Order: sequence, then structure tokens, then C-alpha cells
Amino acid sequence: MIFGYTAPSDVDKIQYFDLIQTVISEQHGFALEEAGMRIRCHLKIDTGMHRTGIPQEQINAIIHFYKSTILAVEGIYSHLGSADNLDDEAIERTRAQIDAYDRLLVALRKAGINPRKTHLQSSYGMQNYNKLQYDYVRIGISLYGCQSDYSELTLPLQPVLSLKSRIALIEYVAEDDFIGYGNDVMAPHKMKIAMIPVGYADGIPRNLSYANLKVSVNGVAAPVIGRICMDMMMLDISDIHEVNVGTEVAIIDSQDAHFSAEILAEKAETITNEILSRLGKRLPVIYK
Repeated sequence: MIFGYTAPSDVDKIQYFDLIQTVISEQHGFALEEAGMRIRCHLKIDTGMHRTGIPQEQINAIIHFYKSTILAVEGIYSHLGSADNLDDEAIERTRAQIDAYDRLLVALRKAGINPRKTHLQSSYGMQNYNKLQYDYVRIGISLYGCQSDYSELTLPLQPVLSLKSRIALIEYVAEDDFIGYGNDVMAPHKMKIAMIPVGYADGIPRNLSYANLKVSVNGVAAPVIGRICMDMMMLDISDIHEVNVGTEVAIIDSQDAHFSAEILAEKAETITNEILSRLGKRLPVIYK
């Protein structure tokens, strides 16, 4: 299922690959109809988040799409904007969205329309509003056993994703020698450094340079030295024993909370979702 926008000019691809397209607005729905190729779809409803969706008040348009001979509407959904926040104001906004969605489903059924598949909750909606009764839940970040923010670890989820590399080079740097780009990091003493072939082109935030990121080498924290490069980064391994070319390095370690995706995201001043979605295609994926 495609949750975002697809241009009406690409309906042939939607049909060919038997995808389910989200209708993100009334205008989008009419344009998809005009394209003239029958496709499967779900209707996105704006219940108050005001990002995408057909406004909940536009029930005539919603009914029109259900009756379309071009759009095969298989479901209807909305998205909760504040389900991750449990302060009183956020709960009130979320409840208002839930109520708006439920009212729309009632109105459709009264008009003789079967809404078919219904879904409203993503990961936080599932966790914080788990008594809602719809057909699907759209869990994304929770599939990784993570939360968006380190401070929001409210469920005993088991992390399942690790990001690992291996040391490709080891060298000794003399006191007062410079390390990396810019000549802005000088070795305070003789250092043993290692290079791993992972960098910002693989999704590691560049703002984690200069020891803002520490990775696991033999279970010991090794700080990044200098700037994270496009394809590599340098580590200070001066005080870590039994390190060789080929030694495994964990940037994210599902088995060690000190090297979690949440902590990495916190240091990068972002959310875990961004870190995980940025991991590059050239990283090999191993399923265990």
C-alpha cells in the first residue's frame, strides 16, 4: 500500500504492480479517475491533522469515490497527529480525531456505504489507544522494537536492528599530528586509530562527528575522531585491546542498550524514525 502521493500519470504502474494507492485529497481522487485505469485504493481522511486527506465534512465526495467505477475503494483511514503525547491537551486532540473518524464511519453506513477496511492507529496509536477496534494498525517503528524518542520508552519492546561494520585499517598517529579533514583535530598524544567503511552516505548523521558518536568495539565505547566522511569514519581505539583489521564494530547494537538507535538519535538531535529511514541502500541487509 502506498501511503503518500502518486501522480495520476503513473496509474499504469499502480495497476501493473497491483498496488493499493492512497487517495490523498478530493482533487487527487478526481485526477486518478480521469486517468481512466481501474486501481485499488484507500481513502485518506483529514480528521484534524491537516497534512493530507479528504476533509471529513466532504462526505458527498467520499461517497462518490466509493461508488466510482474507476477507483476500487477497499478501505478508509486517517492519521492521529498527537498519539505519542499523553498530556491533557494532546489527549483531547487525539480523542477529537477519533470521534470525527467514528462519526464519518457511522454516516457512511447510514448512507448505505460499507467502509470496508478501517485503520487509524500507527505505532503510538496502537500503544496508547489500544482499545480502539479497527481492522488494521500501521505499526512502523515498533516493528524495529524501537520508539521514536529515547525518553518515550514505555513498552518493553525488544530491539531487532543492529548496524555493524568491520575495521578496515589501523594506524598509529603521532602526538600533534592532524586527523581527517580540515586540520581541526590534533592528536593530544600518540594514538591508535581505526577506520571503518561507513559514513554519511550510508545514513550516519554528519553532526555526530568529533566524538559525538561512540561505537562499540569489543563491547567498549570507541569515539569518532574528526569528521565523519562520506564513506568512512575514524575511531580512537587507543585503550581497546585485541583489535585487528576485521574486528566487528557495532554502530547500533540491538543487544546493548548503550548503543541503541534511540541514543544515537538523541545525540543527533532527531528521532529514531529519521535515523532508521536514512540507512542507505548500499548497506547489506542480513536477516536472522
